[in-house]
Amino acid sequence: MPSDSVNILLIDDHIKYSTLLKETLEYHNFNVNLFNCSASAFEFAKNNKPDIVICDIYMPEMNGYEFHAAFKDLEYWEVPFLFLSAKNLDEDIRKGMNLGADDYLTKPVKTPDLLESIKSQLKKKEKMLNEFRLMEISLRTRIAEKDETLKREATVLSHTIREPLSTLMAVVNVLEDDRYSERKSELIKGIKPLAEKLDRAIRENVQNINVSTS
Repeated sequence: MPSDSVNILLIDDHIKYSTLLKETLEYHNFNVNLFNCSASAFEFAKNNKPDIVICDIYMPEMNGYEFHAAFKDLEYWEVPFLFLSAKNLDEDIRKGMNLGADDYLTKPVKTPDLLESIKSQLKKKEKMLNEFRLMEISLRTRIAEKDETLKREATVLSHTIREPLSTLMAVVNVLEDDRYSERKSELIKGIKPLAEKLDRAIRENVQNINVSTS
């Protein structure tokens, strides 16, 4: 993904530092939406899905952890999320990563480190999306194959049932005709095997359909 097509959502309440960070990222051809208020950033994100988020942890109104939780509730599961913090505490790092953050950067972050993190996370995102695309293609193929199997089974079932059913209907028509009263006993005896054949055909084909769709 070229950097000039990557939209970064940057949230940091330190105006001077975040402005400098924005300028640095834009210098490297990223599109940056900067917010110094996490609540405003969240409202923006609702209708403007970013490609990656860089978020400070310690902010008023809604801290980084709270923003992360709210952001993931938007079902932006594939969007990489990077935490920024002026503190390099193991506890903060563990908490951020346990929440599902993709990386944790300590301020002031070095430009090469920031660019490498962004590049790495975007590669992971693209790989994950490609894997999901392949899974979707595979699933659609399997569904199409199941549909074809069902169509074939339905065709076989239709032909298998139609023969004994047609014969049964013919026998019924004869039985209803008084002119053939002398043959009724003979015809009645022939109905049972036809009914059994019809019943067997239905059960066997239903079983085949169940197997093919399981």
